[in-house]
Amino acid sequence: DETGRLILWKIGLRHMLSNPLTGVGVECFQMAIGEDRARRNLETQYWQSPHNSFVQIGTETGLFGLLLYILMSYNSFRLLNTAIKANSDTLGKVAQMCRVGFTGLLVSGFFLSQAYSLYWAFYIAVPVVICRLLALENNYSRRPEQNVSRIYE
Repeated sequence: DETGRLILWKIGLRHMLSNPLTGVGVECFQMAIGEDRARRNLETQYWQSPHNSFVQIGTETGLFGLLLYILMSYNSFRLLNTAIKANSDTLGKVAQMCRVGFTGLLVSGFFLSQAYSLYWAFYIAVPVVICRLLALENNYSRRPEQNVSRIYE
């Protein structure tokens, strides 16, 4: 079907490869689909979204934007795995829950348009905070005699 997801993804990928540096512009996927249909003398529908975060990011920001999106997501998973392997019960459990939530967001983003979701930014920031807290926790546990004096100062 001309309005199905696979056709939308193919059109989006075609636009991404034809505009690899800049893409079609942020929040302009629908306009690119509408113009593509107008060029092919089909019914113009400017309201259709890609229903895939990766296709949307790649189409709207180009290959570099897609690569940055994927690398930032990968780095967040790497940080979460580091936090899970650390010797901290509380922060390890928080990191496990964050990893489950981020995995759910990325899987749902593969079938829905979640590209500019505030939750994605949340899952990018939280692993950094968890790793900073782990570093502070490890620093305090290594030198307990200095920690007591810092607390009371």
